Amino acid sequence: EDGPDCSPPLTRTIPTSSTSVYVYWAPLDRNAKCINGVLRGYKIAYKISGRYYNLQNVDVKQPTARSFLVTRLQKFTTYSFQVLAYTIEDGPLSNARDATTLEDGPDCSPPLTRTTPTSSTSVYVYWTPLDRNAKCINGVLRRYKVAYKISGTNYKLQYVDVKQPTARWIPVTRLQKFTTYSFQVLAYTIKDGPLSNARDATTLQDEPEAAPEALHILKINTTTYTATWNEVPEHLRNGLVINYEVRWIMMRKGNQAVTGKAHTSGKIDGFSYTIHGLSLCAQYSISVRAYTRVGPGPYSAPVNITTQ
Repeated sequence: EDGPDCSPPLTRTIPTSSTSVYVYWAPLDRNAKCINGVLRGYKIAYKISGRYYNLQNVDVKQPTARSFLVTRLQKFTTYSFQVLAYTIEDGPLSNARDATTLEDGPDCSPPLTRTTPTSSTSVYVYWTPLDRNAKCINGVLRRYKVAYKISGTNYKLQYVDVKQPTARWIPVTRLQKFTTYSFQVLAYTIKDGPLSNARDATTLQDEPEAAPEALHILKINTTTYTATWNEVPEHLRNGLVINYEVRWIMMRKGNQAVTGKAHTSGKIDGFSYTIHGLSLCAQYSISVRAYTRVGPGPYSAPVNITTQ
């Protein structure tokens, strides 16, 4: 016996996944003179196309075989395939055919570099874009996605789709006011890659959305009353409450309706304020509001009193 003088024609190479290719050939006639012995099987030789790497071999120990699935290939990579027949030695390699493994999701993520709050409801997110030719992309880079959620929670991630593969930043909008969010970014080909490092950012303060709760008015004497209240609900403060302001307006004097001037307390640090010098036999409307450093929120529902 000797090695064959002929090779089986390689007919097709079909990628079936991002790491596998089916290779097809026309098997040799086992009685063909050029086989020079007993046909024992075939070997598939392959390498990354266009490179002078040593050929890798897969032994197909079935002399009647017509195809074989070559696995453990690199993702989205073009390979050159050939096939040979062997007896006690290898025969010559066949014609070569190329095939490119299919796209997959990236194995890498763009580094997230900065998160900058720009308003009470928006944050700019910055990242370093991936090299579009980087091997770890495993396909054609089509876009990025910015993922975010309220920091420290188990809330489901929300995503902003960035349909520009050259993009470096995106404004994330419609966020909750004065709230800390965690941001990440990923690259996308035909599916998502892994999420990047996370960075937190807190949206800026704004005016309160609600008034202080539980406003009560306590009579001290006929012309003096004390207003007390509770804090604005935490999720409606939109910042750090630094002051309160009490307002009182005369609505009636005796039996006559009046358009009274609004009086205010000025800014108060605590949760109570005593109003002095009210007129006798008058009805007053009293309310309170809170301030952040941005400004005041709405006044509370008024509490009406009548001095005696």
